[in-house]
Amino acid sequence: SRIRKVPFVFEVRDLWPAIFVELGILQHPFLIKILELLEMFLYSNADLIVTVTNSFRDRLIERGIESGKIIVIFNGAMVSIYRPGSKDRALVEELSLEDKFVVSYIGSHGISQGVNTIVNAAEILRLRSNIDFLLVGDGAMKKSIGQTIIDKKLSNVKMLPPQSKDLIPDFYRISDVCIVPLKNISLFDSFVPSKIFEIMACGIPIIASVVGEAKEILQRSQSAKIISPESAVELVTAIEWMFDNHQERSKMAESGRMFVCDHYDRSILAKNYMNHLRSIVL
Repeated sequence: SRIRKVPFVFEVRDLWPAIFVELGILQHPFLIKILELLEMFLYSNADLIVTVTNSFRDRLIERGIESGKIIVIFNGAMVSIYRPGSKDRALVEELSLEDKFVVSYIGSHGISQGVNTIVNAAEILRLRSNIDFLLVGDGAMKKSIGQTIIDKKLSNVKMLPPQSKDLIPDFYRISDVCIVPLKNISLFDSFVPSKIFEIMACGIPIIASVVGEAKEILQRSQSAKIISPESAVELVTAIEWMFDNHQERSKMAESGRMFVCDHYDRSILAKNYMNHLRSIVL
């Protein structure tokens, strides 16, 4: 950017390499040190740093980065695309979900997500013939998760490959509740899964095993049941509560939609982002 004489904007959507160290993926001290030096070099030389959570911003300031050049632009949802609607009957029939209470997880099946906890909950609920689980996505853990489902003969769990972005709202809308699972890792108190905004925008209540800033957002939205990370027992209890309380579930759905429209409409967030970009160019 210095050679071309243009501003350098650094967008921080994950805390790298810290998250890899926390997960145990990155362990070599020398490599960690090199990556941390590179990270600090980029932070120090950026004209503007954009983070997606307040917690990320606070962590950078704690590490000595000038607060005046850090802004927070949250992830949000395109509320005109992610919106409430009736279930796609053709999709419901294709997946054999007629007359089912559908509990969905749509996203990465990686080491950060507690998808195994969902499978364990499905095993506990296997005799509830009116409750089915839908897992959509891909990731490092998908193969082993799929094998667990086969080994335990869980006919109440359906696994699908990743779907195109334009189909995701339809998958949310055929769901009665969506799960947002994260593992019990201390660094996750700074993370806010972007999918919570899309789910709320579609008017679907959430069961989330999140902490920190994500928990605070969901509590303010009044659209979610918060449970402990990696607790299949708590997940089962929350699912059964959702199943038994249709009226409360509807209130949560309405609250979530209104909350996202008021605070996390991506078109408004994008305009705010553009204003900041103009300020460093002009």
